Parts: sequence; C-alpha cells; structure tokens
Amino acid sequence: MKNKLFIIILSVFLSTAVTVVANESRNPFEDITSGSGGGVNAYPNGEVLEGVHPLKKYPVNNYILMALIASNEGDIAMVKIKNGEDFFVRVNDTLGNANGKITGINKRGIEVTEKDKVVSLLVRNRSVSNDKN
Repeated sequence: MKNKLFIIILSVFLSTAVTVVANESRNPFEDITSGSGGGVNAYPNGEVLEGVHPLKKYPVNNYILMALIASNEGDIAMVKIKNGEDFFVRVNDTLGNANGKITGINKRGIEVTEKDKVVSLLVRNRSVSNDKN
C-alpha cells in the first residue's frame, strides 16, 4: 500500500514539474517584430544577447545569405546564423542587432537598411544559378 501511494505522489510531482518547465519556454509562433522577443534589447556594438530572437541577435555581417527565391508573390531569402540554423526572410523583415530592415532582395543578395547606412549581404552559395549572366 505504501509503495502505491509513493508511486502516485511521485507521478503527480513529476507531471507538475514537467508542466511547469514546458510552460516557461518561448512561443515559436510569436512574431519576432512584436518587441516581446523574450528579453533585453539588442545593441549594435556586436554584443551577443540572450533572450533575443536569432535574427535580431548579431550584426548583419555575421549572417550568411545562402539562397534567394524569386517569385511573383514576393522574393524570399534564406539566411544562416552562426549555430547553423536557417531562417527565411522577406522585404521589411528585421535583421541584425541594430534594428535593420530588409529593404531589397535582388539576384545578387539582400540590402539591409540600418539608421544611416545600407549593408549588403551577397549570396555565398553559388552552386546553382538560372541566370546566363
């Protein structure tokens, strides 16, 4: 009888602990531009901050532009970050820790406008191209 009671109490404790931990994680479907990205604002001095979405965490030049997808509905770029994660971005998305906004996507790369400068990221992966240029 004592063993059954112990197992029941242990099960209740463990399920409560797992539920609490699961509820503390970040919502993966939350919009990264909403400002509630989990914590501290990013700074343009290259400082890496915890609790900030990966697309807002590093200076723009630290991202690698892997691919561009052009379509009639809008152009999309695939950006890789330091830890190997890939993200798809579009015009008007935020990129970089200086609150840069993607202002252009063309066949060579993307343009990110930060306060008073424009930073260009060129495609690094040139293995496939449909252009004759």
